[in-house]
Amino acid sequence: FERNQIKRRLKLKLRVRDVFCLQSEYIVPIYNNACLEDVLKDMNFPYATNKSQKGTYVSVFPTVNSTEADKTQIEDFHEACKKCRKTNMELLLEYCLQQIVKY
Repeated sequence: FERNQIKRRLKLKLRVRDVFCLQSEYIVPIYNNACLEDVLKDMNFPYATNKSQKGTYVSVFPTVNSTEADKTQIEDFHEACKKCRKTNMELLLEYCLQQIVKY
């Protein structure tokens, strides 16, 4: 598709999969209103306040070297995203959590 054609279709608020003639239901655009930092601030999560912090996401989203702890952190973030009206990132997180192999 040409860029102008894509813009026109998106302005008509067609579903993204219809715009690109996609058959997959897994392709869902993730939005953050207005940016990720605003979403994190709204959810009271730590976020990068300058460019040098943006390059070190581990300090922004600290993780523990434990798979179960990481899963718990993701679940907590997922719950916070569900309550936030500025993003739909919970859809991605929910899908990722469903893909976890249970032993």
